[in-house]
Amino acid sequence: MDRRSALLDEVELEELNSEEERLPSYVEKLKKEAEEKEKNLKNTSQLTKKKLQKTMNSGNV
Repeated sequence: MDRRSALLDEVELEELNSEEERLPSYVEKLKKEAEEKEKNLKNTSQLTKKKLQKTMNSGNV
């Protein structure tokens, strides 16, 4: 049985709950940023490949 909550006063419990609620939103923010960066990286990679193929096909290498 967890008795930690019995030792904390109401203010400490509210602060603890508030921190727990913020953590998932922070994790979600990081996850979203990582997904956006991955998408940008894929787009950049595709553009670079197209430019390289175009250069190779034109014989300017």
